[in-house]
Amino acid sequence: MEPATSIIELMGGTRAVAEITGVHISQVNKWTWEKSRGGSDGVIPMKHAQSLVDHSRNEEMDLTPDHFFPKA
Repeated sequence: MEPATSIIELMGGTRAVAEITGVHISQVNKWTWEKSRGGSDGVIPMKHAQSLVDHSRNEEMDLTPDHFFPKA
């Protein structure tokens, strides 16, 4: 689910995102699940968004805060 799926892909996959954010890989996967399955409906918790943006800046990747807000 978006935007988590696109962000995870851009950052190099679930394992890379888990390492960057310090959460278990299964938790990263849940960000892409529907709430009815125990997920977050594609929303990455804001407490992890900053570490992803910081990492992307350090690695010169194209991730911005705008990626975290789905287009209506």
